Amino acid sequence: TAAQKTASGLQAPGATVPCAGPGPDCAACASAWVRDPPFVGRAVGVAGRLAHWVEPGTLHRAWRRLPAGVRDPLTRAPPGTVTPAHLAARDREIRAFAARCSAILSPSRWLAEAAAAQGFPGVELLPHGVDPVALPRDPDGPFVFLGTLAPHKGPDLVVDAHARSGVRRGLAVYGPPGPDARFAARFPAARSLGSAEVRAVLSGARALVLGSRWPENAPLVVLEARAQGCPVIAPRIGGLPELVEEGVDGLLVSPDDADALAAALRVLDDEAGHARLRVRAPPTFASHLDAVEAVYRRVRPGAVPS
Repeated sequence: TAAQKTASGLQAPGATVPCAGPGPDCAACASAWVRDPPFVGRAVGVAGRLAHWVEPGTLHRAWRRLPAGVRDPLTRAPPGTVTPAHLAARDREIRAFAARCSAILSPSRWLAEAAAAQGFPGVELLPHGVDPVALPRDPDGPFVFLGTLAPHKGPDLVVDAHARSGVRRGLAVYGPPGPDARFAARFPAARSLGSAEVRAVLSGARALVLGSRWPENAPLVVLEARAQGCPVIAPRIGGLPELVEEGVDGLLVSPDDADALAAALRVLDDEAGHARLRVRAPPTFASHLDAVEAVYRRVRPGAVPS
């Protein structure tokens, strides 16, 4: 979770300092993200009936165009939906499930080590891959933020850094709103992207800029950027340094540091700084699938056809 504890011990909405969880206080943050099951069920039913006349994608786009202040109160579960008892039960079930697993895989070394620290030893590293579909590259577009509009993803940090940097290129912000509608409303021009649109945006971006305040695992958007030859500016946190080699795929900066982020923007706004990078192609999805199948064959011989 990316909430900061207040003096009362509760987690402050919109706070941006990563806590030391997991623990009982995680319930407050978890409740903010839970969808209201009755509403979701009703919405699915209505969408199913309307699908005879309206294409589902059109319905989804119409829903996403509603103001966050209208949409979020309809979908969010009541405060306190998740309790410490729920989290304790979830922890027990996860540990019992893990004990039955023949193998546990992680896309980042950071997550594997974090799992070991929580009592899940033997987690294997298996990096993600993406389809190597590259579009024509145009590096003269804007810097791009692409992620959930929530404090832990740091879109506000990226906007602040861009304003401080004084670079000549613009900044485009994309992403769905998080659970705090007021925070998401700070980015009125932002919109969500479909999977096909992500590659198109990245192919024309000067660089992908991440402002993550919490330890990211292995964001696929970084691999999507590398697949397009798009440099990445990312905080040196979680599994991100495993995906972004400094001075090759992009630049790494101190987390939650707008000045450091602004300096990185200036480096990549400059033609010489940008030209020094040689962004690596990421692992392919086919190679990832081969590695997953190899694990299945090892733990369950004959389970995967040759």
